[in-house]
Amino acid sequence: MNNFNMETNHNDLLEKVRVSFQKQFSDSIRNIEDLANTVDAVRLFVAVFANMCFGPSEHMTETTYGTVPVKIELLSYYLYPFFGISDNKDLTPFHVNACMDALDKLHVAYTWSTGFNYESEKRDTPIEGIASMLRMRALIIRGSAYPEQTRDEIVSIQGMFENY
Repeated sequence: MNNFNMETNHNDLLEKVRVSFQKQFSDSIRNIEDLANTVDAVRLFVAVFANMCFGPSEHMTETTYGTVPVKIELLSYYLYPFFGISDNKDLTPFHVNACMDALDKLHVAYTWSTGFNYESEKRDTPIEGIASMLRMRALIIRGSAYPEQTRDEIVSIQGMFENY
């Protein structure tokens, strides 16, 4: 196989992957919006937020919870227009789980589809490819500390009040 065919196949594959992530992105937004139209979006936001942010500190590691801030930002961005639209207060675990699933897919699709939007950049050299990947990865910036460090800081300050 010559270089032209390999490059063409590579570009075709990248285009298919990009289109796939863009479809996942729009499908995920639609799923979140569908949920927001059927139940109270404020309650849905609070329930998803609580499920994602609260738990035993020893299980909330950077690996498993490092994406929570960006997911909360995405969720608030897409749910906020629906605040006050539905007065259905009957929120079930099904709604929360469906929203969390859609949010996980939205996060992945957002990250990768945004990265593939750098397609106009030249990626002919390894350095250009690395630079493009860094720009994509820089879309998510975590806080100033790992969750374990934040927990330790809170315990060191507030721990003395545990007996009161």
